Parts: sequence; structure tokens; C-alpha cells
Amino acid sequence: MKKYFPLILILIIIFVIVGYNLERQSPIQAQEVKDCGSEDEYVQGRDYYNLSIRQCFFESYQTCSPAKIYQKSITIEGAPIETTAVIEGKDDNNRCKVHVYYDNSRDGFAGPNIGKHDFYCYNVSFDYPTYYQAVKRKYLFIDNCENIP
Repeated sequence: MKKYFPLILILIIIFVIVGYNLERQSPIQAQEVKDCGSEDEYVQGRDYYNLSIRQCFFESYQTCSPAKIYQKSITIEGAPIETTAVIEGKDDNNRCKVHVYYDNSRDGFAGPNIGKHDFYCYNVSFDYPTYYQAVKRKYLFIDNCENIP
């Protein structure tokens, strides 16, 4: 039995790792997901903005085709906030479902909802903001969400 112990231990570790990764896999990972791109180190309040990433994601939403977008923004204080949005297709009510993963766990000014969150949203729009008319560029809005912390 002692001579098989290292082999058994290795097999247990492999099964745990494989099982963990299978459990975390999104249902749409089996399908091809269009990667619309990412923005790393976007600093809030600065004028860096990648229009093509947002256009790609919005166009995919219009046909409810699987796609993803990622943004890592840096707050004025220097804390990273990471957001990933994944279009997962139609839900049981024939709505286009967008799974949003939001991590503000390292933002000391996040308030009571600090942490890693995920929730579903059912609307994506790409338009000029109505709250600030001076802005002359379109923004991607993801809303009509459920279970936002």
C-alpha cells in the first residue's frame, strides 16, 4: 500500500483540479465565443477609449451571438476594478442573457458592496449618455440586471 501512496495522491490531485475546472466552466465555453477585446489599465477620468471593442460587443448583442469583453479600470486612487461581460445566448424567456463578472475587491473606496460579483443583465445599448451632454462619444451601457449586490 505504501508504494502506491504517491500514485494515489497524484491521481487525487488531478481529479480535484479537473473537477474544479469543469465546475467553473461556463455553459457557453463549449461554443465559440467571439473575443471583442479588452482594455487593460484604463484610468478613470482619462480620455482613453476603445470604440471598436464596444461596437463589436454591441453588434454581437443585437444578434445575441456569444461574445465577451473585458476591462480593467484603475480608480483615481490606483485600485483596479475588473469587469468581464459575456453574451451567453437566449434565456428561457427568449431574452439575450449577458453574464457580468465584476471585481472591485481591491478598491478601498467601494463601500459596502466591495467584493467579487456576478449577475445577469438583459439589455445592452450603445449610445451617447443623456446625463452629460458634453460627451461626444458613445458609451456601452449594460442594464436591466438581476441580483446586483
